Amino acid sequence: MTPNPPPSLPDPLFLVGCQRSGSHIVSSLLAQESDIAVVTETFFIPLFAKVLPLAGDLSRANNRQRLAEAIFVFLGLWEKRNLSDEEFRKLLPFSLLSTADQIGAFVQRSRNYGDLVRGMGQVFTQRLGKRRMLEKHTYFPYLPLELMDPHFPAMKVVHIVRDGRDVSLSWRNIWFGPRTVTETARRWCHHVRGFSSWGANHPERYAEIRYEHFLADPAREIATLKAFFDVGGAVKDTRPDRRGVLAVRPGHAKLAEPVAADNRMKWQRQMPPADYRTFMAFAADELARLGYETPAPDRPLSSWDALAARLDSNLRHVVRPVNWKRWAVMALPALLLLPGLVGLPITRLLFRRMLRNLNGPS
Repeated sequence: MTPNPPPSLPDPLFLVGCQRSGSHIVSSLLAQESDIAVVTETFFIPLFAKVLPLAGDLSRANNRQRLAEAIFVFLGLWEKRNLSDEEFRKLLPFSLLSTADQIGAFVQRSRNYGDLVRGMGQVFTQRLGKRRMLEKHTYFPYLPLELMDPHFPAMKVVHIVRDGRDVSLSWRNIWFGPRTVTETARRWCHHVRGFSSWGANHPERYAEIRYEHFLADPAREIATLKAFFDVGGAVKDTRPDRRGVLAVRPGHAKLAEPVAADNRMKWQRQMPPADYRTFMAFAADELARLGYETPAPDRPLSSWDALAARLDSNLRHVVRPVNWKRWAVMALPALLLLPGLVGLPITRLLFRRMLRNLNGPS
């Protein structure tokens, strides 16, 4: 007997960009002003898309169950990072992890990876009385949208862009950010070029906003986003204030503060000439393409100095323990799926333990 096809559910919406570009504040205000439910950064969507063959044939319910369990174990580890038990409990209503109690329902209704994610999103949004789910896709490594395109062919993407020189000042000021100006410049360019390239190939599903324009008129930019995403007005959210809860994460304290209209062009006052010289050597063309002012540095960086800066940046990146942790996180989806291929119930046991903890006393 052929199983009934899963119900048609909307693809997630995505807000993408380089870290420290204002995505937290924009997404929080969007959740406050529309019927969009914004989840905390899941990280799993592109990472599991890369290793889906390890989940087996997803037309089989047992493989979808195994995949969903691995996703929730990943989320449990990812969301808990650097948080106390009390802080984690406060964060939980904003996470897709809160849908783990309904795993059987959306596994049964799904037929593939996209269906699983859409099913999680449906449970998450319905509990809030909202209509669409938005994922904030702003990670330290650039993760191409092409990883997700096959699974969400109707997904809409908004790319938030901030002046890379201000990104550099902010990013290097947090403990998990890059340590060198060279790395911030190269990573900023990689993110901006990559997302813009996807947008050029999918113009009907892509929009771009500037962080500086958002600071000048937040209401106008939020209205633009709502129109692009085709969503309605605000639906009362019964959860605690999202920005206040997310501010407990290291590096996100400013989320609890009002939007500061003057939080722009800080590079003109705060970036030392040597740092400006280095940043412009690697990112001047991208800044100009985006229409930002690009005053020439006091002197250009020589080819030898640029090569030395690259080598120094690469070496510092490789030896930093925080980057080893990032690589481990990126390998985690494969490690969670592999035991099931040989019949070991390790991930299932981890999932059941996690579910007991989630259902325990708050």
